[in-house]
Amino acid sequence: MSRTVEATIVKWNRGVGTLPLAAAAVLASLLLTACPEKGPAEKAGEKIDEAAEEVGDALK
Repeated sequence: MSRTVEATIVKWNRGVGTLPLAAAAVLASLLLTACPEKGPAEKAGEKIDEAAEEVGDALK
């Protein structure tokens, strides 16, 4: 093989490797974006956190 063909193959292999990484980054950014409104599970979690803080403060 000529050096030009080898260089092209190496560049192509590197490009293929970045495509899944880019796709994963886009998917992660879409999944991790926050909803503007709090759902019932998040509200319940906040109440649990507040109660745990109150218990911790009472034990001090």
